Amino acid sequence: MKNAINLENLFVSDIKELYLFEALTQDYLKNLSRFVNYEQLNFLIRIYNDETELSKRRLEKISNLRDFSLNNADGLYLKKFFDEIFKDIENENDNIIRHIKVISFIERLINYKLAIYRMISVYSSILGFEKPVRMIEDTIEEKVKTFCEFLYLTEEMRDHLRSKEVNQNGVSN
Repeated sequence: MKNAINLENLFVSDIKELYLFEALTQDYLKNLSRFVNYEQLNFLIRIYNDETELSKRRLEKISNLRDFSLNNADGLYLKKFFDEIFKDIENENDNIIRHIKVISFIERLINYKLAIYRMISVYSSILGFEKPVRMIEDTIEEKVKTFCEFLYLTEEMRDHLRSKEVNQNGVSN
């Protein structure tokens, strides 16, 4: 019984953290679009923002199903970490490098959240929370698809830079 209570506490804590992190992600995405003039990347940012909103709604449903509030999450360590990366993007003057940094930043956001979502899926399964398991699994599937879209865009950018013969100094040969 004690293990189940501890596991449920961990479940609730991680759901709260994810909810805060999804809200932070939306703030970052809104600000990232100011720095991006590559239409394909802006399109993916909008898609990821919509997906993030859907993820927040699912987390709200889970909190309602399990009867807990999403307030009082502790995510300041995440904010500090990602604020540093964001500041680096903000200070980048080269558009190509900035776009690559934006994609890298978004991929980090997705990967971090995927790890937490996966663990919540495990907790939910152990605890017998069937509806939350389905909602979390749907979210994981969507985040993996979004991550792949950003990977494909990275490959397209690489191929574009190769076709322009951009060398390691950023100069065409």
